[in-house]
Amino acid sequence: MTAVHSSISRTGVVTVNANARQRSMLWHKVYPEFAGSTEPAIRSIVDSATQVEAPAGTLLLSPGMACNQYLFVISGRARVHVLTESGREVVLYYIESGDTCVLTTSCLLSHEPFPAGIVAETDLLAFSTSAARFEQAV
Repeated sequence: MTAVHSSISRTGVVTVNANARQRSMLWHKVYPEFAGSTEPAIRSIVDSATQVEAPAGTLLLSPGMACNQYLFVISGRARVHVLTESGREVVLYYIESGDTCVLTTSCLLSHEPFPAGIVAETDLLAFSTSAARFEQAV
């Protein structure tokens, strides 16, 4: 992957600013409806989204956290789960290439904290946009 800049967050997620051509190719391949949109709010997401990588095992979001970003998964797989009172993990669903998280959508629209956890089950590549840009688009 060609990168101009990268940084690592506290959670282990690596932010990568790839070149424009590579970003465009990924959007067209995985999210063609977004890549081909002429809607200004959608174009804003596509043009400004940050490319992020998370190694397998990275906790992307934990219960009670505020949803500050929206992920568009390019490759890899993430597990959305809750923990029971006895500490047992219950998998709600998986997010894979071309998917987005239904719970994140709900939390961003309702401004409620995230009720579950999201863990990168495999190495994950995604585009991330801010909650503010997401809200402008809806």
